[in-house]
Amino acid sequence: MMNIDGTNVRQLTNLRSIVMSPSFSPLGTQLSFLGFPPGGPGKTPQVYVVDVATRKNKAVTRFRKGVVAPVWIRGVGKGRFVGTLSERGVDSELYVWPVDNPKARKRLTVSRGIDNSPSFASDQSRFACVS
Repeated sequence: MMNIDGTNVRQLTNLRSIVMSPSFSPLGTQLSFLGFPPGGPGKTPQVYVVDVATRKNKAVTRFRKGVVAPVWIRGVGKGRFVGTLSERGVDSELYVWPVDNPKARKRLTVSRGIDNSPSFASDQSRFACVS
């Protein structure tokens, strides 16, 4: 993480593995990212959240199938994510889930392809995605 002008560079992750797809929480106090759990790239990537102030990293998913590029969306109370989860082979769909309960995920899309890269309207009432 760094300031917009490139100063104050700080490393927030501590996985000692590849990390991708950072996304700030709506309040900017947390950062989510996609990372490979201990054991490296042979493992299924998971969603992690790091507290920006303390730099404490925490895995928030334990999905058996792949998840791609989670993004935060605004919600009442605790944050929610939208991410792409692989269901069968190359088919994947967008799901939304609470940060603290990924098992409570809800499917948002149904298609025969890969749905990803969601972008939400400022009032969170609509979204667009690549499909």
